[in-house]
Amino acid sequence: MRWQKSARVGLAIAGLGIAAAIVYYSRKGPPPPAPPPSIANLDPKVASQGLAGKEYKTKDGKPYQDFTYEKREEFTDGRVRLTKAVVAGLGENASKMRADMIETVGVTESGVMPKQLQLTGHVSFEEQGGLTIQTDAASYDDATGVVTIPGHLTYQRGRTSGEGVGATYDRNKGLVVIQDQSKARVGPDAKGTGSAEASSKRMIMERGLHSLRLEEGARIVSQSQTLTGANAAMLFTEDDTALKFLELRGAARVEPTPGSPANQPAMSADEISMGFHPDGQTLQHARLTGRAVLTLRDATLSRSITASMIDIVTGTDGRTLVGLNAADHVIVELPASATAPARTITSQTLKAIGDEKKGLTSARFEGDPQFQESGTKTPGGAGQGATATGTRTGKATTLVLTLGGQLEAIEKADFEQKVVFTSGRMTANSDLATYREAEGILDLRPNSVAPRRRSSVDSGDFWVESTDIKLTLNTEDLIAVGDVKTSLRRQAATGTKSAPGALFGGSEPIKGTAAKLDYRKETGKAIYTGAQKARATLEQGDTRILANELVFEEAANRLKGTGDVDSSIPMTSTDDQGRSQEKMQRVHAETMSYDDASRQAEYHGKPVILTTADGVTEGLTMFFELAEDGKTLKRLHAVGDAFASRSDGHEFSGTEIDYRMEDDRYLLIGRSGTPARVKQPPRDPKAAAPVCDFTEGQKFEFSHRTGGFQNFGTNFGVDPGACTVSLRKPR
Repeated sequence: MRWQKSARVGLAIAGLGIAAAIVYYSRKGPPPPAPPPSIANLDPKVASQGLAGKEYKTKDGKPYQDFTYEKREEFTDGRVRLTKAVVAGLGENASKMRADMIETVGVTESGVMPKQLQLTGHVSFEEQGGLTIQTDAASYDDATGVVTIPGHLTYQRGRTSGEGVGATYDRNKGLVVIQDQSKARVGPDAKGTGSAEASSKRMIMERGLHSLRLEEGARIVSQSQTLTGANAAMLFTEDDTALKFLELRGAARVEPTPGSPANQPAMSADEISMGFHPDGQTLQHARLTGRAVLTLRDATLSRSITASMIDIVTGTDGRTLVGLNAADHVIVELPASATAPARTITSQTLKAIGDEKKGLTSARFEGDPQFQESGTKTPGGAGQGATATGTRTGKATTLVLTLGGQLEAIEKADFEQKVVFTSGRMTANSDLATYREAEGILDLRPNSVAPRRRSSVDSGDFWVESTDIKLTLNTEDLIAVGDVKTSLRRQAATGTKSAPGALFGGSEPIKGTAAKLDYRKETGKAIYTGAQKARATLEQGDTRILANELVFEEAANRLKGTGDVDSSIPMTSTDDQGRSQEKMQRVHAETMSYDDASRQAEYHGKPVILTTADGVTEGLTMFFELAEDGKTLKRLHAVGDAFASRSDGHEFSGTEIDYRMEDDRYLLIGRSGTPARVKQPPRDPKAAAPVCDFTEGQKFEFSHRTGGFQNFGTNFGVDPGACTVSLRKPR
């Protein structure tokens, strides 16, 4: 035991030197001073004792350890006990150990150093990185470079302090492991912020990596957040003054601390990783992995995002989101506010971006996203006004939201590809759709390039298909543009099987085409506008109306046509034998109007021309009056240069011609200088020059069934004439 023998020899030489000095000074000069007091009560197991001193140890020619003490004892079994001792350096480490008593156990193979040190009584360990540990007992193994603390300990490092039970320090790795009941406290910085408390079963501090790990029940409480997980790992700056990175694993949770500033995010997941701004306190980035839930709260609202993975980036305030990504079964739940309904969005992925000044400005959902609003309003039947209903839903391949800073501040929602949007009983389909909730508007349109799909809206009783559709969801009003096609099923009256109406009635749908449609749900008013070379149309069964513009009011069953009107309406008439027959009444005019309440159709033109299987009728204005039982023609009245011809050879002219279907009678009215006239078929059709009778007068009636006349005016008479002469005036 080389270092122990050296100590013994040194003590012997010192003793001999002192004795020689006493002899010398006793012979010459004054007597020597009194000898120092002897060490009393020497333990029989103590081989030697010494007072305060220092010992310097080297290894491989390099400084290794320094021992400073107030008392030294060497035992017969080779142990050395140092009282009030300090050990400086553990190998090349600049650490120090202090204790009331340090006792050596064995020596290393070189015989230079103690193999182990046992420290008791006010033990203090000062790690070269600034960490100080205090305890009652510890041991040090020189071979492994490990300090072991079996009991309670406290520690201090800058603003950080704490305690625990049982610990080890590995000099080679700069690694401190607190085994049980670990606690840490971070004091406030110069600004009075940044304080925190942490606890777990085990705590691991690694100087070289500037890291701290909490294992088995990690819990961190800061001024703004409480963080928990099975394990936690923290990475600090090079000077260990600020936190750079924190990771929670196993049932990880981050909750705002009561009283903390608003908009602090709450997070939970299997794992949570967090990066911080340079101040070491403000969140900059967080990634949630496995059963991830992110909750964003303010004073009134709580928004949540659920997914397998969520990644967020915040501004310098740690609360304003400037980036948000989520993947795998994404669910975004946005609560109702004073200005917007509650919304739920599901998708496979979410990517939101923004900036520090505005917050989030857009969000992109992919993977069959579904958008749902609850508490919205949609209309009831015509004339019933708006009533609260359940939900609105939108589905597409991609959904892009334009945001006003927050996820719930949706300025517009753009649905892309295979769009299906429902609101109450209404369903809309298109390639592309833009929804503006604040305005209650849904714009439907096709792709800008092929392949394209036409847009459509179906409310159950009204179906519209066109290129572009602007739909007002709160009222179901719409404007459709581009090759519009419609189908309307009118509601049957209570207790009946078909809808009433002479022009459009029954159970068949009313079909329409136009270049543009403007529809108002409450009144059922639809304005169909044709293109330059394609008039608008409405048809039901054999009834067909064409015009440059058609205005149909469903609730009142009224129709107006303007510009190049062409109507084909089957009407029931009575033949000479009183039998009912349905005949097509085709009318060309400039305008038309039909009112189901009065059962009257009115046409205006230059002239109006009616064509039937029985003949032609013309006039500047023409009125049709229908019977109550349906499309039975009751009366036809032509006004202004009126003319009528029948297939049997009869012709009629006058200022007015009034025809009554029930008795097949014509009332003819002329004007001053222009009498009304009737041309009857030739007396002998086979004659070489057939002769016809021409009857005229100011006002008279003609019975087509009997061929008789009744005169009501003046200048009434009959004249024969050539049958080649027609009563129709050139126009």
